[in-house]
Order: sequence, then C-alpha cells, then structure tokens
Amino acid sequence: MITISKKLRCCCTSLYRADAVRYGMMMLLLVVGLLFTAQPAVAQTSDTACVKEATGLNNPSCTANDVRIGSYRLVSPGLTSCDPTSNDPITVTIEATIESGPARYDVGIWINQDGGSAKSDPTGNNCFRDFLHPVASSGTNCEPDGPYYNADGDGCGDVHSVTTNPCSNAVTGPCTGGGGGTCVFTTYTFTVDILCRDSDGDGTADVGSCTSWDQGSAAVCSDELDTNPGTGSKCNCGRIDIIGLHTGCSVNSDCNDDNACTNDVCTVVGTVGTCTNENISCDDSDECTTDSCDPATGCTHGTVSCDDSDACTTDSCDPATGCTHGTVSCDDSDACTTDSCDPATGCTHGTVNCNDGSACTIDSCNPASGCVNAPISCDDGNVCTVDTCDPADGCHNVGSCASDTQIAPTATTCSDYRDGTAADLNQLLYGLKGGEINSVSPGVFFLYDGITLTSSCSTISVTESDGPWTQVIVPRTGQVVLYDAVTCNKVSVGSVTIDPATGNVTITGVDPGNYILGIKYDPTTLKGYTPPTASTTYSFAVSSACGASGSDSIDVNPKP
Repeated sequence: MITISKKLRCCCTSLYRADAVRYGMMMLLLVVGLLFTAQPAVAQTSDTACVKEATGLNNPSCTANDVRIGSYRLVSPGLTSCDPTSNDPITVTIEATIESGPARYDVGIWINQDGGSAKSDPTGNNCFRDFLHPVASSGTNCEPDGPYYNADGDGCGDVHSVTTNPCSNAVTGPCTGGGGGTCVFTTYTFTVDILCRDSDGDGTADVGSCTSWDQGSAAVCSDELDTNPGTGSKCNCGRIDIIGLHTGCSVNSDCNDDNACTNDVCTVVGTVGTCTNENISCDDSDECTTDSCDPATGCTHGTVSCDDSDACTTDSCDPATGCTHGTVSCDDSDACTTDSCDPATGCTHGTVNCNDGSACTIDSCNPASGCVNAPISCDDGNVCTVDTCDPADGCHNVGSCASDTQIAPTATTCSDYRDGTAADLNQLLYGLKGGEINSVSPGVFFLYDGITLTSSCSTISVTESDGPWTQVIVPRTGQVVLYDAVTCNKVSVGSVTIDPATGNVTITGVDPGNYILGIKYDPTTLKGYTPPTASTTYSFAVSSACGASGSDSIDVNPKP
C-alpha cells in the first residue's frame, strides 16, 4: 500500500500505453470524466519493474546528475530505528529533497522496496515508482513542495532551471555531495513499504533509489508510469541514507539525528544498540513567552503577544498566569451620554435619549443627574374646559360652557347638552278623543340652558308662552336642576318655585358661577284639554337679573 502524506492529489490514469486497447479505454475515461467530473485514480505504484527492466534499455548508465536525490529524511511519527536483518517490510514516510540545475521534465522517483538496486533488479518487480504531483495549474503558481512546476502543461511535475524563478519562490543553494555549483531544491513527501537495510554499516538505513527525467518537453506524462528516462543517461541512481532511521548504535553520537530539539541516546542491550531521540523540553515556566524549538538551533522563547485586537481592553502579561485583558473604563461622568466601547475604535459616548415617548412632558438632560421629563401645562385658562394630556398626542381641552337654550328629547343628559351631542326636539304630537287631547308623544322633554350668574344677578327665571292655547305644560316636581357647567355634577344652590298656572319657573339665591339649567317637562298635562286650534307653539325664555340667556320653542301638532 502506498499513501501520499503531504499535499498530494489523486491524478488521472495514464493516457499513453503501448497497446491500442489501453489507449482506447483511456479516451473513454476522459470523455466520462468531462461529462461527470469523476474522481481521478491514485497514481503511485509499488511492486513494479526497476529502471532497466521497465524501460527495456540494455544498460542504462544513470550517471547524469541533472536531477538527483540530495537526501531522504524520515518523517514517520514514532519510528526511529529498524532491524536490518529482518525481512519484514516496514512502512516509512520519507521527505525527499531533490536537487537540480537545468530545466528538466516529468521527474520520476524509483525505490527498490526489497533492499536492492533501483537501477536494475532482475529478481522481480521490486521497485516503487512515484512522480511530482500535484502539478500547478499554471507555470507561475507553483511551490517548492507542491503544487509543482509544470512547464509542459501535462500531468507530471517538472523542475525549472536554477537561473530562472518562474514562481518567484525558488529555494536555491549550494549543491550537496561535493560537486559544487548552485542547485534548485524541491521537496516531495511519500510513503512506501521497504525492507530495513544498511548497506554501508553506518547505522543509518538506506535504500536503492533513482531519479529519472526527460531532456525535452515534448513527451506527454500523466502518472508515474510515464516517467521513464528519456535516454539511458537521463537518470541518476545510488544508495541513499534515510536520515533519522537508525539500524543500530554503540554510542550516543551514533544516534545523532541532526536535530537540536531531541536528546539523542544509544541504549545497548547485549550486542544490539537502540537509538532514542526524545524531544527536549523548552518550557521556561514563563507564561509570557512562546516556547518552541528550532531543529537547527534548539529552544527559542518568543514574546507572547497579548494584543487581543480589542480597543476595549488593557492588554498585559503576568509570567505566572499569562495574558490578562482588563476592561477599559469609558465612564465620562456625564449622565447625558451613553458610555460604551467599540472593540475596533475604543470608547464611544453617544447622546442619551431622554424622549420618554410622552407628549405630556418636556424632555431634557442634566449632565449631573440625567434625564428630566417635566410635565407640560395644559391649562387653557378656560374654566369651561376639561384640561387633560394624552401621552400620545398632548393636551386636550374638552368642553365649553354651553349657552344656547335647547329643547331636547327624553333621556337627554347634561353631558349630551354640554358636549353639543344633544338632539333637538321640534314638536309634540297629540291624539284626540271626543274632542279632547287623550295622548301626547313624547311624554317627556327637557329644556337645557347654559347660564352665567354674578353676585349682582342671583335669580334665574324661565317664562313659558303657549300661544292661543291656555293649557300650560308644567315641569315635573323635583326636576328643575342646576348642574356644574364643566362637570355636569348637580349643585344644591338656590330655591325653586314653579307657578302651576303659568308654568313659569323661578330659582332664587343662586351663587355666582357657570351653570347648566335642566328642566324636565311633562306634556301629558295637556290631556283632557280641548285645543282651540289644531296647532300651537310653546316657547320657553330663560333670563336672569342680568339679562336674557336664551329661548327655544316646540310645536304641538295633531298626530297624522
């Protein structure tokens, strides 16, 4: 099983094979992929032929160093050593550093999984093959560790010349191995099953490995099986140590993993030495530092940034507990502002809204004490109105001192008269039997009048006139009433006298003030009367010692 562990993507299967059947199938797959965007297949291969057997080249030299492995470094977590005498495969994850000088295309990686040479192994299909992928979508958005430079636009990664920098991020430096010159460094990580072998007995496991490439960009490559060397010299092979994978030790220095962040110890039991590379502790017991380790230099202690990007906090650091973020006080001691804090800009002081939503108050603000909602005065100076305030729309001055004399129908109240909602009653209808009035409708009516008295005129008079008829309409007993002109409450003032012969009403000894006079008349007093004319009009005049107040009249007609 081969698993790519770093920045890998699945790739399309090969477009080019020797036989027409495979080519036809791949064309079909391309069509289906375009139509349905299917997932591409995994493209690494193990247990396949090595360079000579895979290419059919008689004796590939593989001596060119245009593209070569600079180092293999073990990155498998937890794995540090292996037994070089065991024939049980181990799974290792390796970071390859590839060194190159000129521009080369469709770079391939070969590893003999059985401990032999990757250049040639006639004993069987023992090689693992891989290639640089995923590739960049354009020639300028590549990375040294993938997605990889893709000069020829196919499916396999390339390397650019050390004299160019198409993606503006090339990693270059002196070439390793004593050959001199400057190289471009590309890293690629992959996972492979191998046998643990130490061919040179230096205590570090090594593998037979090759790189392959094309000199030109004409060939089309879509996966690892298309990365055969362009010629017998377009490959580089040798034994490569897997740095960090030890095969045994005798002293601590044998376990050196070139990592300043580990404590390298060799433990010898009998004749077998085992390396351990334990991480050192960089904890300086200071919560205000960031403790880390650089494999090249060892422990580093950077300063913790306590900036929480919040303008509403004061940021500091306590070595014992770490970052602290106190709250900024935005109090400006002004009761007329709303003090708040915006994490982006800091303290803000908005204006307090003292509007209490009531039209009955004057809203203001005192910086010392805050909102003041003083009540407004709705007094209009008129004693005949009821002055109120509605929080929704303000002052209301309702009512007036009614003054017109009005004859109104049964059930009319003082409030109806005061508020101007009383109906007028204009006629009485009577019925005759044997020449005499035997029914009158309605049987009751009211006379209302608004009157103002002063200290010089304290008597109210109501004079009734019946035209050609001689029968009076008499008020009902106890139904001559004075009301407060504003509230329509009954007031007990004055002395009432009713003349039954004339129907006239006199009220004496009335205190000065604004009044509504209400008299309930009984027209049924006309029953039994023989009217001299078919119709007549009764008039009622209201006056005081200070003058006339008003009058109204009602017609008396026979029922139709």
